[in-house]
Amino acid sequence: PNTSTGRMVKAASGALGASDCRMMDSPLLGGGISQDVVLSNCMLVQQQLYSLLVYIEDLKGTDDGILIYPIPFYVAEANTFLNSPLMVPLSSSPDGAFLNFTADKPGYGWAAVFRERSQAIEYYSDLPSFLDMYYPSNDLDCAPAEFEVVGPESLSFVNFTGCGFNFSETYYALVYIEGMEKTRSGAIAAPVQIVVPRSNVFTSQPSLINVRPKTSSFRLSASRAGRLWAIVVHADYKETTDILAVKTGTNANGLSTCRLQGVPVNES
Repeated sequence: PNTSTGRMVKAASGALGASDCRMMDSPLLGGGISQDVVLSNCMLVQQQLYSLLVYIEDLKGTDDGILIYPIPFYVAEANTFLNSPLMVPLSSSPDGAFLNFTADKPGYGWAAVFRERSQAIEYYSDLPSFLDMYYPSNDLDCAPAEFEVVGPESLSFVNFTGCGFNFSETYYALVYIEGMEKTRSGAIAAPVQIVVPRSNVFTSQPSLINVRPKTSSFRLSASRAGRLWAIVVHADYKETTDILAVKTGTNANGLSTCRLQGVPVNES
């Protein structure tokens, strides 16, 4: 329960922000005339509950006025996502990735990438901590700051670079946006997966050309130059054949010449 009193408000007890985020002994119009009051430089953040306390009395100042019941509020979002961020297909690489999204209005954005989803969730759930780390600027790789956000008529893009991603792994990105005034009162989107592809892929699947008791030949093509491994096993072989087993020739059938280990491949 709120235990504030008129005297506490007059003394600015517990008041937040700078001195102009409070009204102290300010003139008050009477006669039922509507009066607008502006409090500035309050330095509030989102996702935190605040209360507005307003006390009035007559010109005598004898502490016999009235204190309105606390008005609870959250800081309004200066910008919002109309379409949440998504990774642009085929845009990820060891260097980085692209995301796109649609915002409600023009402004600026900040973003960061995390190795573990739990890290991303932690910052997503605690926006002030995210802002303290990455806003308004930072010197971190793979954490673009103050990039342009366009209005709802176009897609906005996030360009992550210098990330040092590993092939075949998944990372998690957070994107925060706000308006043109940079008031720390924007919106943060839920973690977005960035899936980094495997280091090489088949552009055409291996197909047998010729099979003889001592030799088997096949044809394939790959997306980029690299190395190749191949073994032959019995059809009823039950053990898990993983990448390491193929590369080491574990349980391969035939002589050592009936397997390929680290043979160069080209892109054709």
